[in-house]
Amino acid sequence: MKKGRVLKLWHFGEMFEFFKKNNLLMILTLFFIGGFCFGIYFCSKETGLFDFSKRYIADYISNRTGYSFISVLFRSFFSSMLFIAVCFISGSSMLGIILVPFICSAKGLLLGTIAANLYIGNSLNGIAFYAVLILPSAVISVIAIILASKESIWFSLLLARLTFPSTSPKNLSFDFKNYCVKYLSISAICFASALLDAILSVNFLKSFNI
Repeated sequence: MKKGRVLKLWHFGEMFEFFKKNNLLMILTLFFIGGFCFGIYFCSKETGLFDFSKRYIADYISNRTGYSFISVLFRSFFSSMLFIAVCFISGSSMLGIILVPFICSAKGLLLGTIAANLYIGNSLNGIAFYAVLILPSAVISVIAIILASKESIWFSLLLARLTFPSTSPKNLSFDFKNYCVKYLSISAICFASALLDAILSVNFLKSFNI
């Protein structure tokens, strides 16, 4: 067997193991992609989605125009943490198994409708605005939401397992502390997203006329 083919098979094997070990992450990513595609396709067809994304873009610009770097940073951070907080609360109940994947879809829907609205209203200038100002920090925040969703689903499954008659009683204090610590790490990722958002907004927002 040729060396190049062996390397290809080896890389394929690595990818297969990654998908096998991270199937939940892959499923949550598909939920996000589905929401994103839905938002792009239906933004121009659904008046409600179009108007909502238009208001969101207007608020996005107004919340970053004329404000200091620190103000933009914390506004962006608390905005990103809204999705994380919903994931955390959902994961604290058995309903999180059902609800959490749709939080990923909601984030995808939001980003998809924003992209479509900017393209419809501003053509290439809108796409450039999206690519420079919104997309970089959004990628980081999406990673945080998907990781948070994974932790919420696992904790929800742990709670659901305790309802089975065959499951012995268990003290969840350690598991809940671990759950909270992981969310603190995820919050740090959100802060990094907000930091990038603030840097880009302060330096490049004035360059666009949206």
